[in-house]
Amino acid sequence: MIKRISLAMIVRDEEANLAECLGSVKDEVDEIVIVDTGSTDQTLNIASNFTNKIYHFPWQGDFSAARNFAISKCSGQWILSLDADEKLDSEKGSIRQLIGSSPETEVFGLSLLIYSATEYERFTVMRLFRNTAEYHFVGKIHEQVVINNTNVVDIGDAPVICHKFVTHKQRNKKRWRNLRLLKHELHRDPDNYYLKYYMGVEWLGIGRYERAVDCLQTAVASISLYQPMFRGPAVRYLVDCLKFLGRPDEALEICQNECELNPDFTDVFFETGAILEEQGKFKQAIDYFLKAIQLGDPPLWLFHSKGTESFLACYHLAFCYEKIGLYELAENYYWQALETNPKYTCPLYSLFLMKITNLKPSEVFDYFNKKNSFLHDQWATTLAMLFFEVGLPELAAQCYEQSLTLRGDTSINRIRSLLYSGCVQKALDLINSMDRASIAIEIKIEEILAHILNGDFSTAKRWAFDLWVTSPEQRSKAWAMLTIIARMSSSPGYSRPEKSREGAVIELQLLILENCLRFSPKYLGITCDGAFKKLVKTVTDILMDSSVESNMKLIDYMQGKAENLRSMLYYKYTAARGLYL
Repeated sequence: MIKRISLAMIVRDEEANLAECLGSVKDEVDEIVIVDTGSTDQTLNIASNFTNKIYHFPWQGDFSAARNFAISKCSGQWILSLDADEKLDSEKGSIRQLIGSSPETEVFGLSLLIYSATEYERFTVMRLFRNTAEYHFVGKIHEQVVINNTNVVDIGDAPVICHKFVTHKQRNKKRWRNLRLLKHELHRDPDNYYLKYYMGVEWLGIGRYERAVDCLQTAVASISLYQPMFRGPAVRYLVDCLKFLGRPDEALEICQNECELNPDFTDVFFETGAILEEQGKFKQAIDYFLKAIQLGDPPLWLFHSKGTESFLACYHLAFCYEKIGLYELAENYYWQALETNPKYTCPLYSLFLMKITNLKPSEVFDYFNKKNSFLHDQWATTLAMLFFEVGLPELAAQCYEQSLTLRGDTSINRIRSLLYSGCVQKALDLINSMDRASIAIEIKIEEILAHILNGDFSTAKRWAFDLWVTSPEQRSKAWAMLTIIARMSSSPGYSRPEKSREGAVIELQLLILENCLRFSPKYLGITCDGAFKKLVKTVTDILMDSSVESNMKLIDYMQGKAENLRSMLYYKYTAARGLYL
């Protein structure tokens, strides 16, 4: 019979996270014990909605002391330890099922998933253990459960712990705190390579790679293959450090060595392929990416970045095949990457470039349409952006129209695709359908331009003055628009901007020029061809008449356009024909 399960938590100022955490676990445990170390927000009130077992423990700069105090207040036969910014996902199996599946086990390792935008990193952490004196936490920072007999340890595939996504800034705040505690502990125990590992992770996280690499090299040299939960991430982070420091040959040697020592470690095969790819050794890289895909998810006790076994490996594999001229294979693997993870849109960029350099624009649109690309909102918006960037706003607008869910989209990209494809009134209608108070500055600029293109200079001037009055921080943009209106309408009011505004004014005028140059009258009934030509000439004249700086910026812009065209033609007639190896 499975005994009672207690959740033991320490918290401090966790009002933003605690309810979600406790809500995810309340039906999985029999008892919730909360130890507060000094909250000043609503943490305790939130905790009281889930339990009456709330205790106070003065913070001593020692995480283990607080956690062990929490354990001492638990009456269950099993302890589950969570942090407030985590939640338990029991969809594929509960705690009771896990405990019942292995009666002899005393400690379970659970998967901890730390999420980013499109993937997650998986670690194994010892968070579920019997409530006996033998099992307690040690270490003032990055505390661990003491395990003297590994024969009573098992790894569970469910449930899993999901760590809430945190911003880089939020994470770095904790890193500096952790570094202070780690330095203190290392002074007391300088040969502790686990502390060296954690120190390396923190230095890596804040970009101090020289300091990180020394710590991680010590850790990797000391952590054996029989300690895979630490060795895996230590190797991966050391490789990252060496790459950041511009030492890819050392990183490659470590990866290839680890592939031999640990042939189930998917991530090091992927990393080896990535380094070889960066070195232009595409055929060698292909072998490692194929091996990563073949291995799939590594064993649970190994560190793992999601995607190295699937969509990331497929994307890089496709890139390598493209570079050696095997375009059909490249195309297949790009699509495999997209289908495996539709949120990972990088393959769309590569596929678009492959097609736009070899097919007519309408054929490119049809290609993606036949692949049902516009059924995915993120794919549709990405393709719209790509069509717009290569000077095809009319096809960008069609991307939105082709998607059933994006036809009412009021994003700046949608509005620009309509405006610069010549559908000026449609763009205005879309803007007019929006709540005026929520319209972004970028959209207000396009609204003024739409009125200019319609020849309605009085309305354009009114909205430009409104921008000047209501948004003092945007007055440089208002100035730029008023200058264009004055020139276009042959009315007084044109003057050079103040020196402090000149950079922002030039930047906006160059953006307007860039977007207007995308226009070409592709639709029947488009009658604003002359207005676009006049706007292009007006903006160009303003830039040429204003100052030496504006002339130099205009020259740089034109040179950049020429370079982009040269790169596109090179890809079309050289790289895309298999001559670039």
